[in-house]
Amino acid sequence: MSKEDRSLYDKQSALVKKLIYDREKQVEQSVVNKAKLGSFYRFVNRKLSCKSGIGPLKADSGKLVVDDTEKAEMLNNYFTGVSTVDDGILPHFARRVDDNVFSNHVDFAFSDNIVKMITHMKSSNTADPQGFSNSFLKRLKFALARPLSALYTHIFTSGKIPSDWRLANVTPVFKKGVGLSSNVANYRLL
Repeated sequence: MSKEDRSLYDKQSALVKKLIYDREKQVEQSVVNKAKLGSFYRFVNRKLSCKSGIGPLKADSGKLVVDDTEKAEMLNNYFTGVSTVDDGILPHFARRVDDNVFSNHVDFAFSDNIVKMITHMKSSNTADPQGFSNSFLKRLKFALARPLSALYTHIFTSGKIPSDWRLANVTPVFKKGVGLSSNVANYRLL
């Protein structure tokens, strides 16, 4: 981006922010000018409502945190503090197959098996971290079968799982009946 483009962008951005601020100010002024208690309380309640689904959280200092970014940081710090850190040591698992069977013997050459597996997946519109849902995969199962076959074959041959496959979308869920919803310890991961 050139300096002129950046300058133009910054000016437009400042203008938009000012217009948004002016509009909010105008709306607030109209609520005050109406002099109706019901309108005032509806306006205040809309401003106080939480868009993230998680209400205000109490920080260690006792201050209530309402900013979504700060709440996310508090929950992240709590969950990483109570989670187990991967030490890289794999636990021992008893072998469930014959001694002559190895992971590099798994054959994904038949894309029909992949189509069958995708067909039996639970339909869901919930997206994974890459933005794909099961419904999306099911609609494209025939087009995806051969590339997935090649991908799975490569992964099993190399023995390395892509790092993106270790990511997940995590949602904090309040543990009902345990205490205050303002305490981060009263949330669990989903």
